[in-house]
Amino acid sequence: MSDFGIKVSEEGFDAQDAEVDNLLLTTAYPHAKIDTSNQTSFRNYLITFQNDIPNPVGTFPNVYRDTLVHSFEHGYDYTPAYWSLCEVVIPPSGAAYYQRIFQDSGLIGTPVVGSEAYFNVKVDHEKVYFIATKYLNTGIGGTALSIAGAQLRLRLFVFVEHIKQ
Repeated sequence: MSDFGIKVSEEGFDAQDAEVDNLLLTTAYPHAKIDTSNQTSFRNYLITFQNDIPNPVGTFPNVYRDTLVHSFEHGYDYTPAYWSLCEVVIPPSGAAYYQRIFQDSGLIGTPVVGSEAYFNVKVDHEKVYFIATKYLNTGIGGTALSIAGAQLRLRLFVFVEHIKQ
């Protein structure tokens, strides 16, 4: 019996002879699996900040504050691998810069200097967490950016761990 499968190589490499590091795809190795029976494994979210989250408090020079936006149980008894892709659909008013698209963690808004707002997805052995973080550099007299009215579109995949070789 002959060996068979699919290989896709990087440009300039012959897929037949390419080393694994030069392959974009190979079916010789297992891929991340999604548990299609678990509704938390793959979801789309539209997150609208109707109100601002609390501002950081503290002293010079840098202060930040995490705010739990949403959490849910993923249904596994271990910490699963995950992947999220987030798009800032509507940036915060007053944001001079933001990351339009990011994975897992990214900047959702900042004025020119002194204040930033981030969005993070984290997973532990029980839950998935959506966390918004405000950062403020009090040393330059900045004021915290309000994220009220900002909107994010999030695609989340929670993978089944312990993939067998």
